[in-house]
Amino acid sequence: MQEITFQEYLEKSGQMLEKYRFNLFKLTTVRDEIEKKFFNPEEMVTYFYANKSEFYTWQTTQDSIVTLDDAYSELVGSMLDALGDKEAYKYYLKDQRIPTLVMIEDEEETKEDQENTDEDEDIDSLLEELKF
Repeated sequence: MQEITFQEYLEKSGQMLEKYRFNLFKLTTVRDEIEKKFFNPEEMVTYFYANKSEFYTWQTTQDSIVTLDDAYSELVGSMLDALGDKEAYKYYLKDQRIPTLVMIEDEEETKEDQENTDEDEDIDSLLEELKF
């Protein structure tokens, strides 16, 4: 992963959102074209039952829409997080095209987490010793 600036992160994220929008538009158009061939949903399902290959085309398109919509929403959420606190994250390009942000861990928090983990392990071992 290549580290990038906050501004580069926003630019690359914006480009990804545009790609997602365009692909979502194409896929929903394909799905809508398939579905509008039928007068009602029951007719469509009956047709799919008789023609499994047509159903698989529709299903693959639908799955792609859901996956892409999830990715779109996740990227919007990440961008909102980054805008909310620019300094709390490091920004990267994954595979030289996917904008990614990683929260910077505070050294003190990391030490506290380690101490808490050590204490939890001590408690667990003590409990094991007390069992008969």
